[in-house]
Amino acid sequence: MLPRITNLKHRSIIALGYGCGLRVSEVISLKWKDIDREQGIILVRDGKGAKDWYTPISEGIIDMLIAYFREYKTKQYVFTGQDWRQQYSPSSCTAIVKKYIGKKYRFHSLRKSFATHLYDAGNDLAKIQDALGHKNEKTTRIYVETSIGAVKNLTQLIQ
Repeated sequence: MLPRITNLKHRSIIALGYGCGLRVSEVISLKWKDIDREQGIILVRDGKGAKDWYTPISEGIIDMLIAYFREYKTKQYVFTGQDWRQQYSPSSCTAIVKKYIGKKYRFHSLRKSFATHLYDAGNDLAKIQDALGHKNEKTTRIYVETSIGAVKNLTQLIQ
């Protein structure tokens, strides 16, 4: 599914939600200075609970963002709206998910899919907790346990 999305901005937004486990607010607040290409990490500033944390970013998503930058030439924020000085809107991100993945999915479904994918790959909950920026492992456990069946369907749609 992801490779079939021809709009590079839309593909990049979905890739960050699914591939990095970011919340919609974190995607639209992402600034170029917070992506460390060398270390393969993103600094998420003022995440939920006003917390800063790091999450991994794959080389493939970095390459996609480089292509996106070359096309859109945004300055501070990675994703901007019609007015290049303003952040992209959460409702636009939700519309992208509904358009390409399905009407029953929300942007947060991408984050839960990220967590479940890491869990299925054999990562322990502590590592997943760090990648999601959760304070409490209990929250991470809920993400993983409640979404395994539903996420398998979503993962098939995205790939």
